[in-house]
Amino acid sequence: MLVLNIFLILFLAYVSSDEDTLEAVHEDENKFGHLEFDSLPERVKEVLRESRATDNGDHWCCKITPTKTIVDSHVSTIRVTVPVKHTGTRHCGFLHLGRCHTTSYTAGYKTGYKATYSSRVVHTTCPDKHLTCCNNYILVAGQCLLASRLPDIQGDLINLHNHDIVVG
Repeated sequence: MLVLNIFLILFLAYVSSDEDTLEAVHEDENKFGHLEFDSLPERVKEVLRESRATDNGDHWCCKITPTKTIVDSHVSTIRVTVPVKHTGTRHCGFLHLGRCHTTSYTAGYKTGYKATYSSRVVHTTCPDKHLTCCNNYILVAGQCLLASRLPDIQGDLINLHNHDIVVG
């Protein structure tokens, strides 16, 4: 609780566009994100409503690259030529009184199967557990608020924290 109090006071007292400050905001954004909207002061609700009114969804980012690999298979039949062995006997020798064994080959066909595989990457939607606010935004009461709007509500957030209303 002391860490949250120190963070709120330091952060809300001085909000700048400094990248270090914005990184700190993203690291601790869940401290603001779990606030209940109904328990917020009217000024904070108003700022969040204004933010929601201009919401186009561009401020939500995904912590992972939401893709999955699909493997497609295709089986085709092929006709394979194979030698077919024929054996037999025939009359041979003096006056054709003997028997000789003969062997001959002809072309035969067998059906074979050929499998081919290909993979492709498909973009999917981001799972809820990986959604986060993009750079320059901070999660407040379940929605992304432009970090530059925090000075408008810093007093209210500090009061909430001082009265132990902030959950973090």
